[in-house]
Amino acid sequence: MDISKKLYKLRKEKNLSQSDLARELGISEKTINQIENNENDANNQAIILLSKFFKVSTDYLLGLENENGTIIMENELSEDESYFVDVLRQLNQKDKNTLYELADLMLKAKK
Repeated sequence: MDISKKLYKLRKEKNLSQSDLARELGISEKTINQIENNENDANNQAIILLSKFFKVSTDYLLGLENENGTIIMENELSEDESYFVDVLRQLNQKDKNTLYELADLMLKAKK
């Protein structure tokens, strides 16, 4: 997700209009609109202001880490691998153990 989508999502979560956010940050509504519509890249100052206001890291806004603070490594995992890592992170330990057992069974069946 790029900064435009993240900004839109964060702004909507706080029920703020572009005008409200611009006023809170002391920047123009046009700047907020342009960032959200990918018409203008956010400059360093805007990224820092947004980061502080929404209490997220600048790396999150820039797409270098996810919401949990995990660093995103480009092209290190395939789309399928990324999907399974995301699923695994959401499971409790009991469900993870069940998934491990199923994977072991599937691997043994292939041999």
